[in-house]
Amino acid sequence: KNWKAPKWHQELQIACQPGDALEFVVKDSDIGTDDILGRVTLDAEKVKKGFLGELELQDTGKKEGEPKAFLRVKVEGAEFSVVDRAILAAEEMEVKAGDEIKKVCCGIHY
Repeated sequence: KNWKAPKWHQELQIACQPGDALEFVVKDSDIGTDDILGRVTLDAEKVKKGFLGELELQDTGKKEGEPKAFLRVKVEGAEFSVVDRAILAAEEMEVKAGDEIKKVCCGIHY
């Protein structure tokens, strides 16, 4: 149905220890064995500080010159201050606004 631009809209709360990195593994959903579509690791410093953006998936099986796959993530670090949360919220609004502009300018409809 939406295989060219899939969206999962998953929200998870995960407890991390200081110095932990996060590994994201994207899989399909098959009968039997799920295939890994890609993976990426967010380093410990970004986990600690918080991160909003796109991470390029590795191990996707794509060949040189083929479109790359990205995973958009939002991670709120444990050491976030009120100011950090406000900055991240503003960045998130900017990303959403940018997505809307892309949809209008490029004729992309989801």
